[in-house]
Amino acid sequence: DFNCAESVLRMANEDLKLGIPEKGLKLVGGYGGGFGCGMTCGALCGAMAAISAAKIELRAHEDPNFKAVCSEFVNRFQNELGGVLCDDLKPRYQQEGKRCLAVVERAVDLVEAYIRQLDKK
Repeated sequence: DFNCAESVLRMANEDLKLGIPEKGLKLVGGYGGGFGCGMTCGALCGAMAAISAAKIELRAHEDPNFKAVCSEFVNRFQNELGGVLCDDLKPRYQQEGKRCLAVVERAVDLVEAYIRQLDKK
């Protein structure tokens, strides 16, 4: 019964063995529902947190490619789901009793595949 951001980060953490402790997983709790006001999709935010955990060694700005990594993932998410805003995605994907499970599942698949692709480079 986690929100979209929490669900994506938890699944990526488990499947990719990112090593994020329970307290760290709570940090994305406020991102669900587009920050609670329909802005950026919480599933996308959770995915970006997973990418950050997987790819940042110490600080994001120390890696000159990190912005491009983030931008590429956002583009993939947008192309796959048709948007990045909760208010745009919710009418298309939300189902009674399942909330935005379809978005969460697709975000998990996308972010796990993307991180694995980055690891191969």
